[in-house]
Amino acid sequence: MIVFESTNVTATGSFMFKLRASSTAATNNYYYGGLQYFTNAAAAAAQGSNDSSMLFSAATGASYTFASISVSRPYIAQPTPITIDSTSYYSNYAGGSMRGYHGLGTAYDGFQITMNTGATITGILRVYGVRQA
Repeated sequence: MIVFESTNVTATGSFMFKLRASSTAATNNYYYGGLQYFTNAAAAAAQGSNDSSMLFSAATGASYTFASISVSRPYIAQPTPITIDSTSYYSNYAGGSMRGYHGLGTAYDGFQITMNTGATITGILRVYGVRQA
């Protein structure tokens, strides 16, 4: 479980989530779909097929973004399910819910969150392990 909170970005853009193996980011085979909700407009669908990352939320300047990211069994060499629920105070954006997977049978040992514009992100990142009882 990953909890991500941005407090500032240096340029307007969308956040990108990628899995990593031995410090190398996986840059294709992300499949996902979801809805992004706006406060004064209709919901907009988002989807990716063999994308370079899972795109979620958007931000500019000091706009605040919060995301809860769940990754199921990334350490096993099989397709990896990913869910991202996010909300952001940016341009009337209220939040989104993305569901998908990374389609390669690879074991991962890390992840990265960047922006599609190359902006620098300031904020808090927390990673939690979940054990089976």
